[in-house]
Amino acid sequence: EVNNMKMEKLFGKSKKYVIGGEEVELKPLSVPDLPLLLRLSKKDEQSSAMVELVKRTLQEVCEDYSDENLNKVSYEYVGEIVNAIVDVNGLGDKVDSKKLAGELSLA
Repeated sequence: EVNNMKMEKLFGKSKKYVIGGEEVELKPLSVPDLPLLLRLSKKDEQSSAMVELVKRTLQEVCEDYSDENLNKVSYEYVGEIVNAIVDVNGLGDKVDSKKLAGELSLA
């Protein structure tokens, strides 16, 4: 039957990336993350939404890390992390790391 779609085909596929010399496997966003994605499209909420997106993604990779530890992520890795997030979610073009570092604060 045509309408009997297998839901597994709609699940996002994780990908492996090297960030800061470490191999990490990032999972794509899912339906509960839609409000966060919508916040990314609002100019006045982009910075806070991007910080939350980076933290949420890193929390998936480093489940035993506290929010305090996630706040200590160095700027030098922010561009790599954001580019991996953009890629794993098929969100579009890569990010200019230097520009991003000037626009975001993870603290």
